[in-house]
Amino acid sequence: MATKSMQDIYQSFALDLAVEEIRIVKVRPGFGNDIFCELEKLVLPQHTTDDKGGTGKPAKANYVALSYMWDYMTPSLLPSKHWSRKNQEKEIYCNGASLTVKSNLYAALHQLRHKTEPTILWTDAICINQKDDDEKTSQVRLMRKIYALAEKTVVWLGQETYVSAQGFKAIRFLADIMRSSYLAGSKNQEEAPRQSLSLLQSFINPNRYLWHVGAFTLLLRNPYFTRVWIVQEIGLSQNLEFRGGEECVSLSDFALAASAAAFSAIGSKNSLNLTNILAVRFLVRGGPREGLGDPSWLHAEAAGEKLTLVRDILSIISLFRGSQSKMEVDKIFGLLGLCREMNNAQTFGIEEDYSLSVQEAYTRTAISILEGRRDLDIFAALRLQSYDENIFNLPSWVPDWSNTEHPTIPLNAGSGSHTMAKYSEFEYRVEKTPGNLHTHILYLSGHLIDRITEVGHACNTEKAQASAWFCFKNIFNFAGSHLLETFVNWWTQFDGNEPVSQEFLATITCGQDFKYNTDSIMELIRRFQQRGFHDLPIVLKLGWTFIPIRASELYFKPTLERLHIITLQCLAIPATLFLASYVCFAIWPRLVMFKLSPQEDDFYDNGLAHIEGRSMARTETSKLALVPDGARIGDLIAICKGGRVPFVLRNTATEGRFQIVGEGYVHSVMDVKEGYDEDRCMKLAIV
Repeated sequence: MATKSMQDIYQSFALDLAVEEIRIVKVRPGFGNDIFCELEKLVLPQHTTDDKGGTGKPAKANYVALSYMWDYMTPSLLPSKHWSRKNQEKEIYCNGASLTVKSNLYAALHQLRHKTEPTILWTDAICINQKDDDEKTSQVRLMRKIYALAEKTVVWLGQETYVSAQGFKAIRFLADIMRSSYLAGSKNQEEAPRQSLSLLQSFINPNRYLWHVGAFTLLLRNPYFTRVWIVQEIGLSQNLEFRGGEECVSLSDFALAASAAAFSAIGSKNSLNLTNILAVRFLVRGGPREGLGDPSWLHAEAAGEKLTLVRDILSIISLFRGSQSKMEVDKIFGLLGLCREMNNAQTFGIEEDYSLSVQEAYTRTAISILEGRRDLDIFAALRLQSYDENIFNLPSWVPDWSNTEHPTIPLNAGSGSHTMAKYSEFEYRVEKTPGNLHTHILYLSGHLIDRITEVGHACNTEKAQASAWFCFKNIFNFAGSHLLETFVNWWTQFDGNEPVSQEFLATITCGQDFKYNTDSIMELIRRFQQRGFHDLPIVLKLGWTFIPIRASELYFKPTLERLHIITLQCLAIPATLFLASYVCFAIWPRLVMFKLSPQEDDFYDNGLAHIEGRSMARTETSKLALVPDGARIGDLIAICKGGRVPFVLRNTATEGRFQIVGEGYVHSVMDVKEGYDEDRCMKLAIV
């Protein structure tokens, strides 16, 4: 029986915070349910000097780093082969002391434990004293090195279930297909990857490999892939393997399967999150450049120029905003290590400090980004919250990174025209509110140019298409795509002309209207409005056709028993079609149940990209605008020094003070000659 406490053990293995020292845990070999282990201290290897006197790579440390989700439990509806969910917590013994861990970590230790030899691991829950903020801050700053120097990193996805087993089989299948396709298009594995990218993209046929891609996508729905810490853990580890119970695949196979899913455009936020991690992995110093040993370059090449934005902490935390963390400050602190390891990236002096409150951490981060970037691009990450939702009492100009809603694409990410205010001198000042030392006011130099008088419904495709109502409408072909439905509704409300006016198209595409033909856009609108039974997928057509065929039998044999049977069948068919539609959209939330031509498909993917999370609006001067979700009638349009697009402001109860709602695109005022006016600038107080 354990007589010591873990705090006593941590004290006896106290870390020297002045050097890069960590604890590792040695798990004893065994067969039973009891797990015994010992803590040891280890100084991380330092960089060596090569033959030319330069800095070489440090030697690998002798431990395996564990990447897992602390609170995850194997779903009870998907029975595990070797694991029972009787308790959420388990007890292990560390240096004679009892330590309570979550069942997922216990399962990982149990699975990774060797039968005859000790297993040396690093895992945060055991190796870091979670009750010591100073130690935790110091160790979090070292985590990028802990994972980079590990002999291997094991990604633990929980115990094996039927779904996870099918997912791992799909990984191996898709990886073999992608690898064969790559080798068929390349003379050797060292050939430049760009030459084979187009071949790989065209090779994946979603219809042909839908089952395998779908099974892999279901595996990606494991909540592990929503954790913010995995961005650093997967992004920096040199040698990775993914495990689910006894199933195991390499990083190479996993990345190739993820490429197949990405090229098929199947999946939701979890799929996108993994793709972004692998793409950013390419930007890490010494990251993969070619070949199939670490095919992260596939995701980087597919992302193309978008990765040029991922060069500072603002871009990184915006990219992974949808990730989850147990502590809200980790939405920032958990990504600093990765940012420090990226080529030419900036953290703007932001440091991990777990003594700070969420409000202090988020506000300091916002101030550091404003000072470091000398622009107002941070406003692209804003979500204006009501008083009840703003639990951290943040100023409206400070992004609440704990909000995991699907991020909108920044308006300045496109290549269209924008305000030239960025060429003027950036001016700002932050002051604490008198009488409230924890609230800050941001003073900007700018001027008000317009007021919103009409607002349409906001566009949120993933939320809408994952709803039961959308699935119900879909089986009757009342819905084909929420994105297209929103576009057509806005056109009816704000334009209604035939053909589509240039002003409307320019506003929708944020200045990219020159890329699209007005006639093809009108044809898309007409076909969308006139869709009917003939546009339904073949499965739905067969389902609905079966009902009148069965019902006609009552005419020839009208018996009460037959009436009961046919009635049950006719009720079961819509229920089955609804369930199938619901499952389909759960795997593929952005699925378009509507046929698109190649030109229309490009318009859907690129031309309508900026309307996600935004609304169409009309201003007092009859200009069309694309405004944030949450904008309302009476909000103001302003142009500020340092901003590349106009911003939507809202009056507060205090005269002369405003809340900022977010970015806006206002047609015909996106040019310096028509919108921005240096002489009209005044001080705008943003609270």
